[in-house]
Amino acid sequence: DQIRSQVLAEDAFRFACSFLKNRGKFCCKIITGGEVSTFVNMMKEKFQYVKRYKPISSRKNSAEIFIVGVNYRQQ
Repeated sequence: DQIRSQVLAEDAFRFACSFLKNRGKFCCKIITGGEVSTFVNMMKEKFQYVKRYKPISSRKNSAEIFIVGVNYRQQ
């Protein structure tokens, strides 16, 4: 599930980058695991700020987190 979640997040990110304007925002939900850091680093290349976020309402044992990118930098 983690791999599928990451592939979906990466596809959504690439799609969003084709439409985002300068200083745009992107948020996705992903299951934590092996290569999440790679995805976060990929987002850091395009956004000024990237943060992993787990809502307070989320179960403690849940592997789902949100990754938020703010201030998209068009290249």
